[in-house]
Amino acid sequence: MLYSLMNHPIVWLVSTVITVIGFVQGLISVKRKRISCDCRSYVIVKNNNIDGLKIDYYDTEVNDLTVTNIAIWNSGNTVIRKEDLTESRLQIKFDKSFSDVLFADVLSRTVSENKVDMVSFDKNEIVVDFEYLNPKDGVVIQVVHSGEWDDYSTIEVVCLLKGSKSIKKPMTFKSKQNKKGQVDLVTFAGYISTIIIIIFSVALIVFIWLVRIGIVDYIGVGLSEADYVEIKSPRMLMYTIAFGISAVMYAKGLIDRIKNNYKLGIPNKLKNKL
Repeated sequence: MLYSLMNHPIVWLVSTVITVIGFVQGLISVKRKRISCDCRSYVIVKNNNIDGLKIDYYDTEVNDLTVTNIAIWNSGNTVIRKEDLTESRLQIKFDKSFSDVLFADVLSRTVSENKVDMVSFDKNEIVVDFEYLNPKDGVVIQVVHSGEWDDYSTIEVVCLLKGSKSIKKPMTFKSKQNKKGQVDLVTFAGYISTIIIIIFSVALIVFIWLVRIGIVDYIGVGLSEADYVEIKSPRMLMYTIAFGISAVMYAKGLIDRIKNNYKLGIPNKLKNKL
C-alpha cells in the first residue's frame, strides 16, 4: 500500500510542490528587508462640549483632539540604509477627510546613532528620515491631531524599498486596549493550511522513522513487506529529510506572519512608548 502510494504520480507532484514552496520560503527569509509599523491613539477631547474649555490652535478652534503614537521599525533581518528607499524618505499620511496634524515630534528612538528623525510635517503628512536601521531599530513619532473620530479613520506609512515590496500599510486607529491586529478570513485560512501541512509533514516523518528503527512493527500497522523495503530505502531517507526541512521552513514562515500580524516583534523600547 505505502509502496504504491509513494510511487503514485499525484503524490510525487503534491509532495514536490510542498517541498519547493518550503524551500522558497526559507530562501526568502534568509535575507529580508522589511519595515513594519503600529500605532496607538488616545482621544483627549471629542466633540468638545465642556463648559469653559476652549482649545485653539493658531486662532483656530479645535473641537476634537487626539494624540497618536506611531511606531516604525526594521522588522527584517538585515540593515536598511537610506539609499535603499527609492525616495530616500519615509512618509506618514493622514486621512484628509478627518484629521489635521497640529504637532508632531519624535517620542522615542531605539538608538540615536542611526539619526532617525522627523524632518517635517504639514496638515496631512509627516516625513521621517534616517541614515540606517539595523534589525529592530526604529522610532516612535507622537502626533497631535484634530478631526472627527470614527472607526474608519486611517493613516498610511508609505515608502518603497529597492528590491522589496512597497510599504503602504493602512492602519485603523486603535485604543490602547485593542493591541492585537485584525485577522481576516483569508489570513486565517492561510494559517490553518500551513499548520495542516506542518502537522502532516511531522507526523509522516515520525511514523517513517519509527518504522525504520524498529520501534513500530510494520506488520502491526498494516504495512506489507514491499512497504517496509520502501521505508528502509535511501530514497525514503532523502524524502524525509526534504520534508523535515520544508516543515521547518513552513513553521518559520508561519511564526513570522503571526508576529507581524499581532505586532509581537515590536522592539521593547518602542512598545513601552506606544
